[in-house]
Amino acid sequence: MQGSRDFEEVHILHEKYLDSIVEQCFLNLPDVLKALQGVLHMCTQLCRLLRGIDEDQMQNKSFEEQFWKLKVNFERQSNQVFQLLSNFKNNHQSAPFLA
Repeated sequence: MQGSRDFEEVHILHEKYLDSIVEQCFLNLPDVLKALQGVLHMCTQLCRLLRGIDEDQMQNKSFEEQFWKLKVNFERQSNQVFQLLSNFKNNHQSAPFLA
């Protein structure tokens, strides 16, 4: 921007910068965004499950079932994220942030 001659050139550079941020945050890829939100939701659910639990409660069958359900869902969601990102990378080899 220091070498810019006028406002229009700065504006164009700024728009390119914003576009790169949107792309790198996957905001333009709703499937990836949804899968990432699913992973974060599973992490939140695990924190809620573990909050304030003692060792005796961990031996409870109900706790074990809830934990394994979260584990399976987390693995499913995270695998989906990796698959989507892998597909994205394969389709956009020139993307510098994924190379």
